[in-house]
Amino acid sequence: MNSRYASVQATYLGFYGPSYATCCDWWITDIYLKPYIENSYNIAEPQWFLPFPSLCYDLSAHQALNLSELFLTASEQGVIGSFNHTRKLTNAALSRFGSILRANPNCTFALRSHSFADPEVRRWFLQKFVASGAQAHQLLPLPYASSSQEALKDYARIQLHLDTYPVSGTTTTLDSLAMGVPVLTCPNHLYAGAISAALLESMGLHHCVVHDPAELPTRAAELLKRYRTPESRRELARHVRSSLVFNTTELPRLFAEQLTEMLKQASMKAAD
Repeated sequence: MNSRYASVQATYLGFYGPSYATCCDWWITDIYLKPYIENSYNIAEPQWFLPFPSLCYDLSAHQALNLSELFLTASEQGVIGSFNHTRKLTNAALSRFGSILRANPNCTFALRSHSFADPEVRRWFLQKFVASGAQAHQLLPLPYASSSQEALKDYARIQLHLDTYPVSGTTTTLDSLAMGVPVLTCPNHLYAGAISAALLESMGLHHCVVHDPAELPTRAAELLKRYRTPESRRELARHVRSSLVFNTTELPRLFAEQLTEMLKQASMKAAD
């Protein structure tokens, strides 16, 4: 891949990795991803680390409810969920979920995917959950939502969202946070496995990130306790919605400034 259509070329959205193309000058990531991935793609194009989050979430585009409209449930036993696509429900992810559910046997685990519309697929996944350590009575498969707004309403049913592994959530992670539901993640050294952690850390939610899978059951119990009440989750929604990730005016402006700086550096390099 050597085609050049502009004096400066960079890869950004649409794929969770570099292009490895010799005609690509930079791969745009950010400083929150940097600790995880800066040494993971050594033969790729250089990374351009934005000094702010590299993703932006538009509440209106996702038909997110206003904070005053959030109807958040309370449960003394705790309700955990995972709404990521079934292709991310790997054996490694299910093993981690199972360890959390074994350690928190009174919790209910809600799961949702359009794949569950097929009863055989749903049964197969439920069996895999049980084989991974969940009790059958803990599992609550939800019907797939008919619209974006209905999908977001499902987050009101849960108090903690579990991230998948080795490929983590991105939009699903932001959906959950927008609805006031904390996301527990355990990242790896690749973009696809670290993006949830980077997003959480950009919002100051370091307590939602663990680096040892053995810590997941204990941290899940801590987060369930911390965010059990509707008030605590509404405050979390308020906090994340005020972050730069959710600022659809300021973040694009800052991004444009970085593109200008990219052009300047390329011009200086060409002049040398």
